[in-house]
Amino acid sequence: MRNLIAIGLSIFLFAACQETSDKNQLEAQLANVEDGTKITVSEMVNGNQTVPIDSAEVKDGKFTINLPEVEYQNLNTLSIEGVNGGMLFINENKSIKAEIFKDSLGTSNIKGGEANEMFTDYLKRLNESNRVVMNEVERFSPEELQDPEVQNEIRDIQVEREKENTKFRKEIIKDNPDLLPSIFVFVDLINSGQADDAEMRELFDGLSDDLKQTYFGKAIGEELSKTESVAIGTEAPDFAAKTPEGEEFSLKDALDKDGEYVLIEFWASWCPYCQEELPNVVEVYNDYHDKGLNVLGVSIDEEKGEWEEAIKGFGMEWDNISNLSKWEDPIVGLYNVRSVPYNFLVDKEGNIVAKDLQGEDLRKKMEELLGS
Repeated sequence: MRNLIAIGLSIFLFAACQETSDKNQLEAQLANVEDGTKITVSEMVNGNQTVPIDSAEVKDGKFTINLPEVEYQNLNTLSIEGVNGGMLFINENKSIKAEIFKDSLGTSNIKGGEANEMFTDYLKRLNESNRVVMNEVERFSPEELQDPEVQNEIRDIQVEREKENTKFRKEIIKDNPDLLPSIFVFVDLINSGQADDAEMRELFDGLSDDLKQTYFGKAIGEELSKTESVAIGTEAPDFAAKTPEGEEFSLKDALDKDGEYVLIEFWASWCPYCQEELPNVVEVYNDYHDKGLNVLGVSIDEEKGEWEEAIKGFGMEWDNISNLSKWEDPIVGLYNVRSVPYNFLVDKEGNIVAKDLQGEDLRKKMEELLGS
């Protein structure tokens, strides 16, 4: 699965001196960090670039760094010399006090300003949710974890936690329409796949204009527009790629065949979730092909041999195409596919009637449309 927006420490640029205020400082305490260790604070720019703002050295387990005045809230990251990773915080023209944990930067305590407190609470909530799942996993031995019943039990726990996280994310976004961390929560919500297109648009429209005009807000607005172009009820964009035999085959070709519906199934031979789901798609196809269901497999593989071997191994006796370019495939971009497996169900007129039909949902939809 690919993240919508990368937040990292990849590219460092140099910044000119900026106006600061004594009231806009970061004061922090650290444990187990030697005096003289360099601390650097950088501003996040364009999603994944960082511009150093200021630095300081640890003295008596403490340091103070001045922050520049900003017109709107700004995402910053703090790094410790010799320590991997960074601590994220918001510059919102408020004095900030932090208790930093060198060995677990993501769990550091940050106080100062609404945005920081909201961001800290959110990250703690996610850490707690992950800890609950890990505690369940640790109840079982490595041998027990191979048992399908145990795997299903753990999966059920993960699904339940994700439902709770989704509800929590929606509440945060609604309650904090002008706080920068809401946009990062929005990214997590998009990547979770737990909200439909209409919900996402409603939540985004509820954000403040200032938040929408940030780099992250603009990126999400563009993402939603792409998603809405392939929303349920819209006409499925046509596309074409090569079959294993090297012949070009299009969605239009699939729709021209006898049948009532075409399931566009995005998948890859290297994807473990596809390996779990494809037998289900094959079974539903075998049961409903004679009643009007066709499938068009769109692989995001890169190696032709692996692609062909998987088609044969899974018994995918339907039309298969691929550009063999992984996530750079133009069809993936056209349909705004962010993870696989993923599918779109298209009717004879070329309109999208459903999408992301996994497991029993696929069979139930075909029963609804074509009978049992």
